[in-house]
Amino acid sequence: ARAASISIAPIPGAPQYGTRVSTVVLVRRDGGALFVERDRWSLQPDGSARDGGATREFRFTVQC
Repeated sequence: ARAASISIAPIPGAPQYGTRVSTVVLVRRDGGALFVERDRWSLQPDGSARDGGATREFRFTVQC
């Protein structure tokens, strides 16, 4: 499999536009799954955006 990604930095004056999160979903053959979501930018009180942010992980089982 081949993966590609692109990230758009917040536009000055409009920091609400840009790549908000990066998401990965991994599923094993036995149905075990991991969902990871990471904030790409963190909005600051002055309206500017700073690189980085929180990461969330969820583990679950996929049933067919």
